Amino acid sequence: MASCLNRSVRHSAFSLARQRAALIGLFLLATGAGCGVRAEDHLDILYVSSFSSQLPWSSAMLQGAMDEAANGPGPRVRLFVEWMHADRTPPGPEPQDFLDSLNTRYADRTFDGVILDSAEAVLLLDLAETGPLAETPLIEVAALPNDVPVDVPVEIVTAAAHAETLARIPDWLPDTTRLLLIGQGDGSGPGRDFAAVWEAARATLPETIAVERVTHADLNRLTADLALAQPGTVAYFTPITITGSGEQVVPLEVLRRIAEMAAIPIFSGWEQMVGAGIVGGYVLSPERTGRAAVRAIRRATAEREGHNPAPYRDASWASSHLWAFDARQLARFGIAPEALPVGSDIRFRPLPIWESHPYEVTAAAIALAGFLSLTGALIVALARNHRLLSQNRAARNALQAANTGLEERVAARTRDLAAQADRLGRQAHQLELAKASAQAASDAKSRLLSSMSHELRTPLNAVLGFSQMLENFAEPPLTGRSRDWLAAIATAGDQLLTLIDDILDLSRVESGRVRLTPEICPLETLADECVQTLAPMAAAAAATIQTAVTPCSAWADPHRLTQIVTNLLTNAIKYGPEGGRVFLQGGPDRTGTVVLRVADEGPGIPPDQIEQIFWPFYRVNEAADGKGYGLGLALVRTLVTEMGGEVWVEPNQPRGSIFAIRLPAAKVTDLRKEA
Repeated sequence: MASCLNRSVRHSAFSLARQRAALIGLFLLATGAGCGVRAEDHLDILYVSSFSSQLPWSSAMLQGAMDEAANGPGPRVRLFVEWMHADRTPPGPEPQDFLDSLNTRYADRTFDGVILDSAEAVLLLDLAETGPLAETPLIEVAALPNDVPVDVPVEIVTAAAHAETLARIPDWLPDTTRLLLIGQGDGSGPGRDFAAVWEAARATLPETIAVERVTHADLNRLTADLALAQPGTVAYFTPITITGSGEQVVPLEVLRRIAEMAAIPIFSGWEQMVGAGIVGGYVLSPERTGRAAVRAIRRATAEREGHNPAPYRDASWASSHLWAFDARQLARFGIAPEALPVGSDIRFRPLPIWESHPYEVTAAAIALAGFLSLTGALIVALARNHRLLSQNRAARNALQAANTGLEERVAARTRDLAAQADRLGRQAHQLELAKASAQAASDAKSRLLSSMSHELRTPLNAVLGFSQMLENFAEPPLTGRSRDWLAAIATAGDQLLTLIDDILDLSRVESGRVRLTPEICPLETLADECVQTLAPMAAAAAATIQTAVTPCSAWADPHRLTQIVTNLLTNAIKYGPEGGRVFLQGGPDRTGTVVLRVADEGPGIPPDQIEQIFWPFYRVNEAADGKGYGLGLALVRTLVTEMGGEVWVEPNQPRGSIFAIRLPAAKVTDLRKEA
């Protein structure tokens, strides 16, 4: 702990030096702006700043005062900036020497107002007997309330502002039972209203414990107490800046270390502490305070000279205080943003994904748009192919009808044989042309499907790849609706990849480019492997797969036979009721063949659609069914036919369907070859 505090103090010293340099620059700008000749509508204001533990506050307040002096309504303002070294770091003059130097430097000048930006500077009032501080009737200090007379010094952070936050803590954290009020209750500048704040705290939470007059020696004990505090305890820091002797106590770096180790939420009334581990509250803004001080002098001057003070009363920042909170601390302690005051300034919000990863989101959107375009082209091509297939089927049916009645027509019309033969010749020629055209269209369709399936993989892999990158490497990690959207993209990509694989398999088989390698396939072993593969899917649907396969072997391609059985089992699980049963049976059939049957308890297949379900892209009750694309059964029928078998559908009682496939059985000679 000591080493951590030493590092914090060294870092604080470095930050203090850097901020002093910035404050000197602001002083030079303010002094340079005030070196011109004063006109009738100019106001001269003496700004006394303090090089102390409040240096960040002083710098921000001076910037606000300069903005209001340059851009506010009414007369232009010239700021004359002086600073005192209240904490003697770096060494500076004693307060009386500092006052004497002011009296000497501004002996012939009358100021319209004096702004004191810290409690240390307010102490000069007790010593000011002559010179500009004593002669100026208007003295403004930080956080001057609108209803307080302008010539009365007031506390920098009022007790009412602290009480506003304390009164709302039980609304934000309903389980709060105890409050630790930590502050400087020694009656000095920052601790001037500590007693009033204590009364307000006890009015809200009777179990309030006051920790007063904190010094460097108390930091280790205070940090340990906050780290071990019981649930339901909340800490509240009133201003802790310097002791009566000017010793620096709790700079922002030390407070940040305390807040990180604390197990309870910490609130405060200082805007500069929001982000140092503090949840937030009704905090005093140094920029608003500086602007309010300059505007109050303008208003008081207008009232004293008989002018209208109304333009100086209304502003978008009418109060020197504002509600400010740290989004990280709100999330840490589960404080709902909806419970905060309307218009609260919530800082450190996480960026949405389109702002934190714009290039990745743009690339994913472009890839998805390209994929959708290619998908649309594929759908158009498939529709055209479907029309060609319909025409081919019509031509084949016409040819069969013509051949059936040919002999009867020849016998009945013997005398017209020559003319009929000529007519039939022309018809045969036309049918051959139609058949050749249909075959060419089928070949073109197969080549198109194969080419498009390969080309679709490129944008689809981009979609899946960027989805995985966003899921694994997004900073910060995706949560909430963003993560749900990303999961939806990945799921849709996987479904489309399965669809493309089925289309590619179907086109290869139909074009004769798939070479089957038949061998001995033990049906019992193959059935067990398929059931194990689909066990997760069955568990998700609460379905049960029951097998009854008699030991036997088929003469088939093992990979394709596994694909066939898996497709049938998948359909049985997918279209069956939740918690239903699926039956897989098999064994020898008539001589030289084996049969496998898959039975489900689904809605069944209408008798008039038994033939159509084996067509590509045909689905039963398409309007209500969105579970597939109509390729699985077409691929099953094509593969079974290529292996010399057949497939058919049987009704299942009392409901459901039975899909059966018959394949050649392995012969004795095949068994000997295998051995």
